[in-house]
Amino acid sequence: SDAQAGGLSITELERIRDNNLVDILKALHRNDWGAGSLLKNPVVMAADQNAEKMIPDGPEMITFDGLVDPDWADYNDHMTEFRYLEVFSKSTDTLLDWIGGGPAYARGGSSWYTIETHIRHLDEVAIGKPIMVKSRLVQHDEKRLHLFHDMHGGDDMGLLATGEHMLMHVDMDAGRSSPMPEAMKASLDTIAERQSGLPMPDSRGASIGIRAKPKP
Repeated sequence: SDAQAGGLSITELERIRDNNLVDILKALHRNDWGAGSLLKNPVVMAADQNAEKMIPDGPEMITFDGLVDPDWADYNDHMTEFRYLEVFSKSTDTLLDWIGGGPAYARGGSSWYTIETHIRHLDEVAIGKPIMVKSRLVQHDEKRLHLFHDMHGGDDMGLLATGEHMLMHVDMDAGRSSPMPEAMKASLDTIAERQSGLPMPDSRGASIGIRAKPKP
């Protein structure tokens, strides 16, 4: 009735109705419930569908393979400290791409945030030398991802550094953690299965501190 319309035109009422419907669907989407579970960006859907095809067949997961760039040099002509984190971040991004959690996924409103990092610097590497990162999925659940990276490099491809990272799946619209999609969880399950025969890294979960020398 005119009284219920409050003096608004049919066009204005339709716009308000549509805006309210969109808001309801967004809320359902954030909670992956009802009709909201169907509201996926086509790019995100494609990423989900292609994710498992990108995962390496065997247990060895090489997530970075390149050379130490001249721009990465410190005053000792070795790779400088923060570049180790950059390489480990690229390695994490590679694995996220494999499970369908890369940039295209983030455009859909959800992403992975790093919440903890621990890097051990074990050896130096000169500019122009090769470096390679092998990655291990240590643990995962519906919201979290625990990764361990080994960086090898130099002429003998010895162990240069390790990076241990905890990531949280986040609904960026809601500003809080949220369960990852089932397809993404299935991809992580696949990686865990393929790496199940590998030994766990000895230094995982290691703390930092000055250890007291034993008294004579």
